[in-house]
Amino acid sequence: MLYRVGEQGLAPCEGEGAGEGPWVGVYPFEQAEAACRRWGIPPYVLRESVQGKYSKFESHEQFDYLSLNVPLFQGGGAGFYRVCLFVKQDLLLIISQEQQRVEQVLQSEFLRGRAGVARVLWAFLDSLTQGDVQQLEDMEQQVEELETKLLEKSKTDCVQEIVLLRRRVTVLKRFYGQLCLLYDGLTENENGLFDRAAIKRFKLLQHRADRLHGSVRDLQEYITQVR
Repeated sequence: MLYRVGEQGLAPCEGEGAGEGPWVGVYPFEQAEAACRRWGIPPYVLRESVQGKYSKFESHEQFDYLSLNVPLFQGGGAGFYRVCLFVKQDLLLIISQEQQRVEQVLQSEFLRGRAGVARVLWAFLDSLTQGDVQQLEDMEQQVEELETKLLEKSKTDCVQEIVLLRRRVTVLKRFYGQLCLLYDGLTENENGLFDRAAIKRFKLLQHRADRLHGSVRDLQEYITQVR
């Protein structure tokens, strides 16, 4: 799906888009090759982004490229979905199989009447960690409850619960650490794609990621003390 960014926010467009932007494109991986060809993203960069296993930031000639493995927790399992973003002066391409998650961000009230490529990028990145402070507090509460039950001997075995918590904490620690590195690249603004206001907003996200990374390290240490 292609959107034109205007005063009223993001408006869906038919076809490949014509006339002036800015533009935001959201595509699944099977449509990524055609979309990147249309907007001048080199094939080797696309291949790297789709096949890569890690989060990454690169500043290329006239565009920036970010890839992210975003955690997904379902039941006791910990997986991820991959997102690849290509940023030009008047273009943001978002390649992901989780299109519904991306579309929800693009339709948010925050973007109405004041959208732009940098603001849409910020809104998407913001959504990735928006509720994570509460999430970590909930996990800490779980650990405290397990610890209390063990001390009171109302529960003698909590190995399974601890293993699941450790797995989840490890995934989040890796994710926040990689986010910090991505924000380093964005705020350097090597291609001059962002104004000062946008860089300031990215730095706020960077500070949040730093705090979350520190909090999850503390939580990881706390979990190792529970026996």
